[in-house]
Amino acid sequence: MKSTGTIYSITGKPAAGKSVLLDLLAKKVKHNSGEIKFDGKDLWETPNKEFQDQIAYVQQNVKAPFFTTVAQYLDKTLNGYSHTQKDKDKRIDSISKKMEITYLMDKPMRSLTPGQLRWVDLATKIAADTKVLLIDEIEQHLSADSLNNLIRILHRKSNYDGVTIVLTTMNPEMLKKIVSVYIAMQGGRISSVRSFGKKGFNKSNDSGGGPRRNESGPRGRSTSGPRSKVSSNSRSKTTSASKTKESAPSQPKSGPGQQKSAPGQPKEAVAGRSKTAPPAKKKTP
Repeated sequence: MKSTGTIYSITGKPAAGKSVLLDLLAKKVKHNSGEIKFDGKDLWETPNKEFQDQIAYVQQNVKAPFFTTVAQYLDKTLNGYSHTQKDKDKRIDSISKKMEITYLMDKPMRSLTPGQLRWVDLATKIAADTKVLLIDEIEQHLSADSLNNLIRILHRKSNYDGVTIVLTTMNPEMLKKIVSVYIAMQGGRISSVRSFGKKGFNKSNDSGGGPRRNESGPRGRSTSGPRSKVSSNSRSKTTSASKTKESAPSQPKSGPGQQKSAPGQPKEAVAGRSKTAPPAKKKTP
């Protein structure tokens, strides 16, 4: 993986292999070829107890346990991690307020709706504060408001707590504010990998992202500067030329024998008549 605190998004059409890839990373399925490394060592050479202590996995299909309340589910799950045993009560209280599940704490897990069950499982795995968090189909059963809240929580876990997050989604555009690495899958294979810098909730990420008027162009040249000078020079030349035309000597005024131009009659026509010979004088009897 790239580094701690990075968020990876795995996208692809249905049956592209997204969930299988997460199962491989979670040691649910063993790979037939290639290699997967965790902390610089082969994944399957890492002792299972040590590995499970550093990873949390939110799967698509969660089976609610029998005879267990939400509070008991949180307590039992966090008790399974060595680093959360001492302050698990504090963690449970914190995550229940952040994800607004306080009113569900005494409810049996089997009575929850699919959306509530999904939300409780997400809260539990986030509270585990593991090195790696895997989430399959992040938007499943979640409303737009719940998803936005979850995105903000994951952004904080990644940037402030250093948790590496790998998730699958059918809508990568909605995660563009937090995802650093986009992985596309097709037919069970990784077809492309695109890497970006770390994201955040600021004004620059909400903007269109296109080049500004004063930003440099493709070859490092400023889009304003030399070009604007050239245009101003050309305008000054045009202005001076027009002034020269305006200051040119005008045609002599028409004499007694010349006709004045009628209103709206072009000057060229009057000038043309002024060049003709004057009318002949009448002979006196």
